[in-house]
Amino acid sequence: MGTRATVHFHHAEEKTPSAIVYRHYDGYVVGLGADLFRFFEDVKAQTKDTRFGDPSYLAAKFMVWQARESAKTYDPKTRVETSHANERPLDFLSVGILLEDPDDIEFRYHVLCGSGEPPEVRFEERGGWDPPKWTKWTVLTRKLIGKEKARIEARLKAAVAASR
Repeated sequence: MGTRATVHFHHAEEKTPSAIVYRHYDGYVVGLGADLFRFFEDVKAQTKDTRFGDPSYLAAKFMVWQARESAKTYDPKTRVETSHANERPLDFLSVGILLEDPDDIEFRYHVLCGSGEPPEVRFEERGGWDPPKWTKWTVLTRKLIGKEKARIEARLKAAVAASR
């Protein structure tokens, strides 16, 4: 089961998103949060017109980028994952375009277009389910991603030590 998340692309001064992209897996800060920074780097490297100020165009670029990232085949015998994005770019799952959030997402990211180059990203984490409760928007930074990654690694190390 994946950690579902959505990415809302907004004009920096507006609450209502211009576009919402859904991701079915790895919605955590160290997953999708870190991927947003990789996406921004790829946009800068691969385009002359980043469209960092235009939520609709940037969301379209993100959808294409995510589709290429998701176009993979896993061989259970060899345990190797192979990209087929060049041969079959439309053969992907796990990402899509939505009109609104599904009820089962755990993270919601907000890309504030027009806030800078690259745009500022904020996120919310679901704190409760019935009724849905969300944390306050938190600015996503590389430092925060690093802290979260260290926290997860420490918890894993402690769990391994406790199992011995």
